[in-house]
Amino acid sequence: VKTTLLQAYENQEYAFDRLVEKLEVRRDASRNPLFDALFSMQNTAIGDWGLSELKLDPLEIEWSISKFDLTLEAWETDVGIVFGLEYASQLFDRTTVQRMGDHWLKLLQEIASEMELTIGAIEMISEPEREELHRFNRTEVPLDIEKTAADWFEEQVAERPKATA
Repeated sequence: VKTTLLQAYENQEYAFDRLVEKLEVRRDASRNPLFDALFSMQNTAIGDWGLSELKLDPLEIEWSISKFDLTLEAWETDVGIVFGLEYASQLFDRTTVQRMGDHWLKLLQEIASEMELTIGAIEMISEPEREELHRFNRTEVPLDIEKTAADWFEEQVAERPKATA
């Protein structure tokens, strides 16, 4: 393990452009070449900054451009974990990202409520959303098994004679 770690440390500052070149990843200047989504857990204390009489405060910056297609950040605070979700608005609309955030929270609630759940048993969608999906997917139609495909075709031709077949 020690040898492997030491060898890894030798390459920890490998040039990003060189890595992308070696991987022969198809480049698109508007997208990140290696990954589209990022999760970042910030679990280090910020604390007070300062030198003797000089006090520094962190500056909150509002970004108008997302660095990745989707970024989920988490920060530990005194009251718990706070999440922030940043997204590329050219790819996602607000309602889609809101639904993804709701699914993430539902997933965390499921895991926290029963630690022994298997991955397949974890529910990500709420009951109202599940009912909506069932309603949306109800596409059954009565089928007359006495008719042949040719009968169905002739019936459609009779109903819509000018439609393209």
